[in-house]
Formats: sequence, structure tokens, C-alpha cells
Amino acid sequence: MNNDRKSAGSIVAQGWILMFLVLICIFLTEFATSVIQNDLSMLRSKEGEKALKAMVVLMLLHAFVPMLVCTWNAPWFRWAVVGITGVLAVAMLAHEIVHLVTGTKPIGIFHLLDFAHHGLGIWVTFIAIRWAKEMQPTLTRA
Repeated sequence: MNNDRKSAGSIVAQGWILMFLVLICIFLTEFATSVIQNDLSMLRSKEGEKALKAMVVLMLLHAFVPMLVCTWNAPWFRWAVVGITGVLAVAMLAHEIVHLVTGTKPIGIFHLLDFAHHGLGIWVTFIAIRWAKEMQPTLTRA
């Protein structure tokens, strides 16, 4: 790998940090919209309570994965990061599709943040695969 370029591991960590920042923006935008519309009923519902708990878990995951990527280098861990990143990207995309199909979240300007998160998730998954493959043993023929 060219030493002038960042390692795939550092790109994975940066990608997770960017996804974290976008996730925070999504949360703040949703909250600000509720406040502006003077309608906090979603936050007061059981569904809103579950969503808030899920957001906290997601934020913790987004906060710790970059640090773990920068400090742990085992091959199994690299593939675990691939799996976690891929599952998260697909799950968030599926969640968005459910919102769009059911009409619970009409398409608007704020979807740009959601789509940015999905795009980053897919991109980081591919970089994580490249990062995991860097440690694959190579077979040489005698």
C-alpha cells in the first residue's frame, strides 16, 4: 500500500466517526423539527421511548467502534467490523425503506442526512472488507 495514503483501518475509523456525526445531526434535526412544530407527542409515546433507547445504543456503537479499530488489529476483529458495519448499513437502509413505504416519514429535505448515513455505511463496509483482507495470509508456490 502506498505510504502517502491513509491506511484502510484509519479510513474505516474516520468513516464510523462521520456516520456518528451524521447520526447526531439526524437526532438533533428530528428533535428540532418536533420543537418547531410544537409537537413532542412522538417523544412521549412508547415508540418514541424505544427509538430514543435505540439511538443511544447506536450512538455508543458509533462512538466506540472507531477507537477499537484504531487499537485492535486481530484478523477476526477486522472481519467482525466488516460484519457490524454491513449489518448496520443494511438495517438502517431497511429501516428507512419501511418509513418510506408506510408513509410514517414523508420524503423531505431531512432525508439527505439519512441517505448520507446509508451511503457512508455502504462505503465504509467496502473499505472495511479491504482492511480485513490486508491481513489474509498469502499462499506462495514453491
